[in-house]
Amino acid sequence: MNSLPSVSVILAVKNGAQYLEESLRSVLAQDHRPYEVLVVDDESTDETESIVRQFTTEGVRFIANHPPLGIAGSLNLGIQLARGELMAFTSHDDIWVSHKLRKQAECLMAEPELDYCIGLVRAFLDRSITVPPPGFPSELLGVDVPGYLIETLVARRRAFERAGYFDRSFRQAEDTEWYARARHVGLKMKVIDEVLVHKRLHGNSTTYSAARAQQWRVAVLRVVKQALEGRRTLE
Repeated sequence: MNSLPSVSVILAVKNGAQYLEESLRSVLAQDHRPYEVLVVDDESTDETESIVRQFTTEGVRFIANHPPLGIAGSLNLGIQLARGELMAFTSHDDIWVSHKLRKQAECLMAEPELDYCIGLVRAFLDRSITVPPPGFPSELLGVDVPGYLIETLVARRRAFERAGYFDRSFRQAEDTEWYARARHVGLKMKVIDEVLVHKRLHGNSTTYSAARAQQWRVAVLRVVKQALEGRRTLE
């Protein structure tokens, strides 16, 4: 079998020290080892940098934003700096299964017409909490669902050349907006029917706090509005 394509992993973070080491170890433990791991830090004030520096001999690079770029801007910078044939994305608090990159690299190598692929994701409660954060739908806890999230995405560079980068005007749901745009421009994708990412729910989650949940709903409505406007333009 031909060797699998190289993969650059991009991790955008701000003050992610609590879970960052475990997340990085799950990336470095892949049976298809990443070509590089780019940790793009948005002016963290905790121990994020010192944790990342522990892994520099294992192909992990620390990139500091000055001034801060936000999540979307940090992801875009990582894409610009990435040198691998494929690009994968993760966050500071989620965990990959050990064969995630291999499964997705095999998928894209076997089907050259695909622009990107995702897998299933399963949410779990961190030991620090007993119920999901207020912004997370409790009925999805422990359920395997298609991961239209940044943490499941593995894409060819051409996917971003065709659909564009992440929209920095979105402070929430920037990945949701990108997936909608990718579909709108006709990118080809596949969902691998297997859990590849375990999403951690914890008390310090900004994504699923009550305030951020409301921001996310507003952002999703904006995505829907843009999609409808784009469809009318085509008509």
